[in-house]
Amino acid sequence: MIRGRIPCLAVAVLLAGACHLDDAGLGPGRMVDGSATRDAQTTDALTPDAPSCPEMAPPVDLLFVVDNSATMAEEQTAFAGAMGELVRALISGDLDADGTPDQLRAQDLHVGIVSTDMGTFGFVLPGCTDATDGDDGVLLETRTSHACPTAAPAIHAFGAGDTPADFVSELGCAVRIGAAGCGLEQPLEAALEALTPSTSSIEFAAMSRGHGDGANAGFLRPDSILAIVFLTDEDDCSAADPRLFDPSSTMYPLELAVRCYAYPAALQPVSRYSEGLIALVSSPDRLVVATISGVPTALVGMSPAGILAAPDMEHRLEGTAMRPSCTDPVRGAAVPPRRMVRLASSLEGTGARLEIQSICQDDLSPALRAVAARIGQAAAGPGCALP
Repeated sequence: MIRGRIPCLAVAVLLAGACHLDDAGLGPGRMVDGSATRDAQTTDALTPDAPSCPEMAPPVDLLFVVDNSATMAEEQTAFAGAMGELVRALISGDLDADGTPDQLRAQDLHVGIVSTDMGTFGFVLPGCTDATDGDDGVLLETRTSHACPTAAPAIHAFGAGDTPADFVSELGCAVRIGAAGCGLEQPLEAALEALTPSTSSIEFAAMSRGHGDGANAGFLRPDSILAIVFLTDEDDCSAADPRLFDPSSTMYPLELAVRCYAYPAALQPVSRYSEGLIALVSSPDRLVVATISGVPTALVGMSPAGILAAPDMEHRLEGTAMRPSCTDPVRGAAVPPRRMVRLASSLEGTGARLEIQSICQDDLSPALRAVAARIGQAAAGPGCALP
């Protein structure tokens, strides 16, 4: 996440008893940004008619969607620890820390944070303290009770005159939002409700409207680059049918913990989110979507179709639990994030910049450098030529 005229490197990055979900509608294998998957340090071929790079990056609005369920304390800590790499890469434009900028520097940055807790449609469930709407996609303010030395507003802003070290410290504290949220995570719905204006035709739970021009007004700016980073060890459970969360439902008889995987027809279609997010930006090439989730580390760099085809990415029940897709010896196991990867698949070919990374990596710094490179691509614009 985070700043003249400097050489613009068109950077691409590493993409980054059984119960099976239906992935109908998933297109054939395409490359992550509509062209090709490349190493983060390679460049596009210079073509005679390619446009030159802009002189400065547009504003960047970066939304972190952070899983705050009971298993996420260590993951949030690892994410916070890697925050310095993201800020450094964005502000300096130097992806590999060799002292030479690789891309345009982000000089005007907004960062906001929402949780994956969107409530349970009024059903009272263990561990879900706010059954109505949870945190409801509203940007979280930093409170001193979060073990942060000082409070901070919901929109973290970095601009001329600000100190990178202070900004890193502020964000590193802010993303540790706690692990007391609902275990039925709805990261896709949280992102969409956080950013969608109330004037949109999109409706949310209880026929409510988005917060983009209300509670979260001022975060997303006109003609900015919108970058969304999901951090979760689960898959998305953005429900279309409220009865999915009814503990006494006879329509969905399995344990609540696995219903999100076992009954995909009860969830919102992934197209709701690809179309809804595209509608928020002035041009699709100003959208960056990244997921750091339970993708096995060996699959990072593959196309979404290749990731989804891998056996470890299948949803398989083992007793009353879902089989893990990857495991970190310290942070524990994660499950296959099929809907998160399907979001990337549905955005392929639109011009949006996409990144798929694993939450099971020992160090999340490379994942966040990859996100910075995707933001750099969006800042340069399509076809940006080397000088």
